[in-house]
Amino acid sequence: MPHCTNCGSPLPPGSSFCTHCGARAATPAQQPAGPPPQPHGPYPPPAPPAKSSGIGKILLIVGGVVVLLGVIAIGGLIATGFWVKKKVETAAENMGVSSAPAVTGTARRYSDPCSLLSAAEASSATGLSIQRTESRGGECLYFGSSEQAAEKGQAQAQEAMRKMRENKAGDEKEAARVMEDFMKGIAASSQSSEGGPLFQIKVTYGEDAKQQESGYRLAMGMMGAVAGAKEGTSKPTGLEGIGDRAYLAPLATGLFMRKGDAWVEIGGTGLAGRDALISLARAVAAKL
Repeated sequence: MPHCTNCGSPLPPGSSFCTHCGARAATPAQQPAGPPPQPHGPYPPPAPPAKSSGIGKILLIVGGVVVLLGVIAIGGLIATGFWVKKKVETAAENMGVSSAPAVTGTARRYSDPCSLLSAAEASSATGLSIQRTESRGGECLYFGSSEQAAEKGQAQAQEAMRKMRENKAGDEKEAARVMEDFMKGIAASSQSSEGGPLFQIKVTYGEDAKQQESGYRLAMGMMGAVAGAKEGTSKPTGLEGIGDRAYLAPLATGLFMRKGDAWVEIGGTGLAGRDALISLARAVAAKL
């Protein structure tokens, strides 16, 4: 308890004057709440060293896992590609396409696909007026009168429609042919006059040709539309004697032929019906 500095009497708490002698009580010095700050000069005190955390280690671990997953993914793609390649080769062999080099010899090779069939020869084979050819991207494009192609397609579609109306088809095979002519005729009749090609021919050789045929046979086999699944079986009518093997795509949208180590693809909306495809294939086969 504080005491009066004048008479020594005890002072009640919070009193400003002594109740005994009336002297003014002295005010005690205020003590700082904490120790005074220590001077550090003109620069702020250095920050305390941060405690080492595991963030850096976690980032390193995550980065390592990402890299590992990338390696695993690439390895999986390679393995999957190899598996698919083996399945294609096995399926092709089961359908009569051997993975060994063609036993019928090597076809005559053409560096320019347009030199395989001239515009005049294409005109003779199709009955269309082919005005010029253009080599582009490994294939030959054939340009001609779009109006003529459209007229031929329209005439074919109308004839097929007449047969369907009169129910002229004798059996399912003939009915399918009439429908094929109708669809191809419609496609050709819509041939634009913008100067696009009427059809194109593409030829590949060697290993590429073998893979093209294998892929086509596998795809058509899955669709149940392979023309002559094994060598030695009868070919569809009209394809006899065209190369070593010939295939007509569904609805005559294209014709594919293998002769020696060459694979030929023929197609285009300007060709109305299978007859033009077959005629072109025979002309090309004679050159290989």
